[in-house]
Amino acid sequence: MAFYGSGNPLLEAFQAPLLICGGVPINASGVEILLGDVIISTSVVQIDFGRQYPHKFIRKKEVEDILGRANPEIRALVGRAEGYLVRRRLKDKTSLFSTQIGAKDGFSQAVYPGPANDILYPANYRHKYRIQGSCICGDCKDQNDDVCESALQSACEDLGCDRTLSLSAKRRRTQMAMGFALDGKPLTAKAIQEARNPSIHFGRMACSNQVMKSGQHRDQIAAEENAIGFEMESAGTWDYVPTIVIKSVCDYADSHKNKQWQGYAAATAAACTKAFLEEWRGVDRPTQGKQRIRS
Repeated sequence: MAFYGSGNPLLEAFQAPLLICGGVPINASGVEILLGDVIISTSVVQIDFGRQYPHKFIRKKEVEDILGRANPEIRALVGRAEGYLVRRRLKDKTSLFSTQIGAKDGFSQAVYPGPANDILYPANYRHKYRIQGSCICGDCKDQNDDVCESALQSACEDLGCDRTLSLSAKRRRTQMAMGFALDGKPLTAKAIQEARNPSIHFGRMACSNQVMKSGQHRDQIAAEENAIGFEMESAGTWDYVPTIVIKSVCDYADSHKNKQWQGYAAATAAACTKAFLEEWRGVDRPTQGKQRIRS
């Protein structure tokens, strides 16, 4: 059994590509997914395998062309982890282990960046220069218009992306992490810390050979495939090695993505991998007579 992105959590904490992913801001059940939260795969779908027609791309969905289910042992293990008690243990241990990683020398980038830096823009809000006439960005009016190469490589602060348009003020967990309930009332220190701790989500990973940097395409694929995470590696192992993908959300898979959350997300993914391995060993540990505990 392979845990994709696993190994020594401390050594791998900054091998970011193996441990981070883009995330859907809210899943089909209405649950918020924040930066730093961890996604554990229930399945993987390869979203760039199909046919490109003049009017659109159509993914191949024939049985022989799609990735299969995980084997029964992994499905049972993930199903057990989705239960309330195990999920609660995973959340608590992930918070503890990630804090320990951030406290180590040389791991300052793994420290929680803070809820004020968890910015979610509307899906159709383009990442471009806001100064009219400065470049082709000034002619960008809809999703099919070009923006300049410089804008694609620049941070939101340099482009003038308007933080007042951020949807974070309407997100319950983000506001709680900043110390307030949605009605504006202050929260206790315990409630604030609980909101800041990374949550664990179970769902489908969307995998492709292209980085997802479009909020509208993200939402479209999430709706069509019921995916909650976007990454580029897992499809290559899924059909060959029994795999559980454990990755943390470092951006919202839109054009505003940046590297600010990568270190912390890598740390929370490594921490969750360690916690998950402890759960697996607890189930699989030999007992007297070399019997194996199953649940």
